[in-house]
Amino acid sequence: FSKLNETQTRAADSKEIKRLSSMGNRTNVTSSEWRKQGETEVLLLHSTQHLRDRVKLQK
Repeated sequence: FSKLNETQTRAADSKEIKRLSSMGNRTNVTSSEWRKQGETEVLLLHSTQHLRDRVKLQK
């Protein structure tokens, strides 16, 4: 997992999360949107981790 990929993934993450934050069910929207755009599994896994961290913070 190279530094460049990490940076690109993080950038895509924050961009998507901002874009999707106003939508209803985040988990469903996030994974289906990213799949639709043909992004890598890494991005999907990364977003899943992101959402898990958010849930932990909310508890």
